[in-house]
Amino acid sequence: MLDNFFNEALLDEYIEYHQQLTFKADDENLPYDSTWAAATNDGTIGSELFFHIPWHNLLAEYTDTKLVIGNGMTSVKLRAHEPDSKGFWVHTDRTNRKHVVMAALIYLNKNWKKEEGSLLQLWSDITPPEPIENTDVDFRWKFYKDQRLDFLTEHQMLTTHLVTPNGIKPGKVFLLDQITPEYNRLVLTDFIRDPAYHSITPSNGRMRYAIVQWLL
Repeated sequence: MLDNFFNEALLDEYIEYHQQLTFKADDENLPYDSTWAAATNDGTIGSELFFHIPWHNLLAEYTDTKLVIGNGMTSVKLRAHEPDSKGFWVHTDRTNRKHVVMAALIYLNKNWKKEEGSLLQLWSDITPPEPIENTDVDFRWKFYKDQRLDFLTEHQMLTTHLVTPNGIKPGKVFLLDQITPEYNRLVLTDFIRDPAYHSITPSNGRMRYAIVQWLL
């Protein structure tokens, strides 16, 4: 996590642009409540950074991550989360379908307070060696369809289903840390060393903006 990373004058100019974008629903029918707009490499503000190979290399250097594909390959979502956003389920961005090796989150919210919610939660996989039966799973997607994920703020340990290299399995996670989505904060996650399971708690009445970029 790196605070006060960007030049504030340039960041404020970008935020004004970001807030005027037209956003559409993302991850519909899944427990990841957000809206998004695509970042395009067409000269619009921000694109000179997002699609710039030296920027990708700098991020990889910070986490000592080796880009598998590189060569400017990236995916960027410009996000907006409504004031009543329900949150994001515990998940990893590392999947067998795409070569995502790391992600960068840039937060754009001035004077954000913890009680306003939308905390980025980081979880450690503490699944025991013996298999966990499905009947022992406490938190399941199907029971929380279209509901606020307030349980995320109430537990330091969860038994749920986790995406693993061997498919979706029952697992147990422990809460390591919670990060507020504060202005001019850059958060980097490396999916090579660890799945970096994470979630986002529900919002409590305030619009939130962020950028998420995946590198391959």
